[in-house]
Amino acid sequence: MTNSSGDAGYTDFTSNVVNVTAGGSTNFTLTPGFASSTYNEYWAIYADLNQDSDFDDAGEQLYSGASSSSVSGNISIPSSVVAQT
Repeated sequence: MTNSSGDAGYTDFTSNVVNVTAGGSTNFTLTPGFASSTYNEYWAIYADLNQDSDFDDAGEQLYSGASSSSVSGNISIPSSVVAQT
């Protein structure tokens, strides 16, 4: 998935869905796209693991960080997560 926040700063991509498997993991790369000068971007990846339509519960923030360059990592989905129906 590729998303651009444009010049607006914060952008909400919660309408974009990536399918994952309980007990599985997935790699990610987050790459900033600067129009001119570079600065720290603040990143976060969330999953609504208990399907209560929010990201407020413990463990639902799967990644957070800041960088002025690309960051890569791996997120794991707990095996206890029930598949969405």
